[in-house]
Amino acid sequence: LLRRVLHAIRGRRALTVEYQSMSRPEPGQRTLSPHAIAYDGFRWHMRAFCHEHEDFRDFVFARVLTVIGEAASNIEPASDGAWHTSVQLVIAPHPQLPEGQKRVIEIDYGMKDGRLIVHARRALLFYLLKHLGLDPKPRTTPQAKQVVLLNEGEIIPLLAGEESSRQAATGP
Repeated sequence: LLRRVLHAIRGRRALTVEYQSMSRPEPGQRTLSPHAIAYDGFRWHMRAFCHEHEDFRDFVFARVLTVIGEAASNIEPASDGAWHTSVQLVIAPHPQLPEGQKRVIEIDYGMKDGRLIVHARRALLFYLLKHLGLDPKPRTTPQAKQVVLLNEGEIIPLLAGEESSRQAATGP
């Protein structure tokens, strides 16, 4: 599968695949024009234009059951704005942690002056927030949520469009 996806990326080809999404009980055919692959810390994805939904989405490699065929694609990878848009997350130790624990978190993350700037593609923002334990769902204690997102007001609105596309393609 990886070989077929890489071939499609290099040759600007569309793949027709049988795909098992979380949103449908049975596998279905999708025509995808992949342009990148990414690892979210847990699973490998292909970033592709979904011809069914007419937008760019993430597709989990393991959910591609078979490649049925391929054809030329006229999809321009540069038109995937979320993939080509960089965002900055500013993280810091949770403010309710004791000072000693804050210092430990600063060391763990290599923070300078009590904060760290993390660059990410907007398309991968949901996965990064989840990986860092910064998803918008609140946690109960500072020990459970050791770092906070200082620029949450800028970042969370960016998730709205990406999360709906991600949910439709990959499921929770």
